[in-house]
Amino acid sequence: MNDDMPWVDLTPEEIQELRTKKQELTEYGKQKLKKLLNKEPTHEEMLEIAAEREAENKAFYQDSE
Repeated sequence: MNDDMPWVDLTPEEIQELRTKKQELTEYGKQKLKKLLNKEPTHEEMLEIAAEREAENKAFYQDSE
């Protein structure tokens, strides 16, 4: 049971799932808002994107070996 809201009867797994979904929706909303505002990414964001792409490429090439 949730100590903050005892009237809500959720299991710890259900609470964690809700937290995960909230994070996913928050990230999705940020990306959509950035697109709508047609904002250029900051230097930090560009580095983050590059790091993500490098990790994806590394995983892809490791899987293909």
